[in-house]
Amino acid sequence: MDYETVFNFLLLIVGIFILVRSGVYIVRALVNIAHFLNVSEFTLSFILMAFATTLPEFGVGIGSAFSGQPMISLGNVFGSNILNLSFILGLIALISGKLESNGEITAHRGWANFFFGISPIILLLDLELSRIDGLILIGLFFLQLVRIFKISEIIQHRRDFWKTFINHFNDREDKFGIKYFLKNIMIFSLASGFLLLSSSIIISSIEKISFKVGVSELLLSIFIVALGTSLPELFFGIKAILSKNYGLSLGNLYGASVFNSTWILGLTALIYPIKIIETNSYYFTAATMILVLFLANLFLWTFKKISRREGIVLLLIYLSFLIIQIIYFK
Repeated sequence: MDYETVFNFLLLIVGIFILVRSGVYIVRALVNIAHFLNVSEFTLSFILMAFATTLPEFGVGIGSAFSGQPMISLGNVFGSNILNLSFILGLIALISGKLESNGEITAHRGWANFFFGISPIILLLDLELSRIDGLILIGLFFLQLVRIFKISEIIQHRRDFWKTFINHFNDREDKFGIKYFLKNIMIFSLASGFLLLSSSIIISSIEKISFKVGVSELLLSIFIVALGTSLPELFFGIKAILSKNYGLSLGNLYGASVFNSTWILGLTALIYPIKIIETNSYYFTAATMILVLFLANLFLWTFKKISRREGIVLLLIYLSFLIIQIIYFK
């Protein structure tokens, strides 16, 4: 391995680090803004679980689309979904011993999530994700939002919301005023800039490494980039189970898979359509993602829990997927 390749690997690691760290600052800014605007706890939880932890994937998706390399986003999304619901979910179940559903995660319940998760695979039956397909995926994402939020209640209380919004800029009882709000808006904007910058570094590094080493961009995205962008889900999941908040951990992982498959891939395809060239690697990855999503749902909704034994099964699936991809599809 020459010095240029080593340098690009180091650049890739730095890019992923900046990506994850900028995501952390965005999360903090969003939380502070949500508190300032008196957003409900459920909405705040949704931001943390479905949006904030997938910011790295979002950055890579948008960056790869504008760079004309949407396969990087596809590999990242598929790799992240497989990693989240096999390795991370399996590891969390192994640590906790018994990962139980408390029955309150109505937004993530049912096999509808399985359909949302595999929806891009269905649309890719012709090996192309067009702009129309992208719009369909975005539409499915908003359909998920309708399932999560009670739209009628939002419409019914919209006047109260705007009244509360305006009051938050006047005569606040706490110490947080308009400067606090603007400060977090600035942090959010700067962190978002670093997020997009780091995604461009990652994409550029992957292109150069792929050319030098002879490993496909899809494979690099499935493993290296997916591992880096899934760190927020991993850290959030472990922290949640250590504090006995199993619902947050499950909601984060299941919500992230839907978010990745619909919103992120939808936007990517809308900016730059995706065409599959490496069919063998894609078919194997797609089949693995379907299997992982199916088993994760089956384990959870059959007995309302994921046992340590089932966690080991999920871990073994990811290990097998890793070995087969490296040996046969490098």
